[in-house]
Amino acid sequence: MLATLVPLFNTRMDVHGYFVFAQRENYLLDAAHASSSRFDNANRIEGFDIIDSMGIFTLASDRELFVPVNQVALFSDLTNQFRGAHDHIVLVIDHGVEPTPMYINRLRALKMIGFRLAMQKLPLKYITEYAQILELCDYLFLDCHRVDIAKAKPYLFRFLPKLLLCATAVDEQETYNDLKAIGGFHLFAGKFFRLPPVPMGEELSPLKVTYLELIRVVNQEDYDLITAADVLGRDPALVVSLLKIVNRMTINNGITSVRHAAAILGQRELKRWINTAITKELCADKPSEITRLSMLRARFAENLAPIFNMGGLSGDLFLMGLFS
Repeated sequence: MLATLVPLFNTRMDVHGYFVFAQRENYLLDAAHASSSRFDNANRIEGFDIIDSMGIFTLASDRELFVPVNQVALFSDLTNQFRGAHDHIVLVIDHGVEPTPMYINRLRALKMIGFRLAMQKLPLKYITEYAQILELCDYLFLDCHRVDIAKAKPYLFRFLPKLLLCATAVDEQETYNDLKAIGGFHLFAGKFFRLPPVPMGEELSPLKVTYLELIRVVNQEDYDLITAADVLGRDPALVVSLLKIVNRMTINNGITSVRHAAAILGQRELKRWINTAITKELCADKPSEITRLSMLRARFAENLAPIFNMGGLSGDLFLMGLFS
């Protein structure tokens, strides 16, 4: 099973929740199998398998998880498939769930036991036809490239005032800013948050220059601990953080020297700590999701190293993932 989490941001660029994309491994390895076995285990919700194996709070803390559900799985025993708190789960359906009494009654039953609902991939021309289903939904996903929200917003708010709109395919920061200015969207999904801004010729702050110098020093082969400690000492915040960590590690507290602290950690652990700490500082003016993704990629790349007989380069692969 392969899975990924797609963050959904609010207007303050805080992560409101995650859309869970899950895929069985053999579907990716064998295209023929994917088509011939498309209805195998159709009543199983793959997103629930991921949540159960990792834990809902490990994946998303106290945020909502948006889990796609097909029209077959919708009628399965969802309570047994997912035994956690239903109020953290949003079941995402599409227009395959038709506005018939069978589906409407099922959605009402799921709402009664605490699940929340979202609709995706619904053409706006079917809004009136699907009104009874949309009245049960909490969210409606709209592709910002296919829907003129400025024109659609008055219509949607008139007929479905409680429905929260989620913009998808928001691929540029300018698009996100425009949608915020127009108003109406509650959540935003897309790659806009992780694309670097276009350089405008601004200078790096002195602290960031120190960070880059420190990264250069510790990523040299067999680097000098004293040199690294002296560069690190230019940033009071990093010094305080380092001393706190080292004093928690040692039996006899009271270490106040940066060089002493660096010697206790040693080359390998100091390098790892510096790369991680500096990534967090460099991402301080960016969404926290950037830092989370960087850490995940770093650990993922590091753990892959021995599998590909590259164990000696695990540190380099960690760094590659960290700054990807």
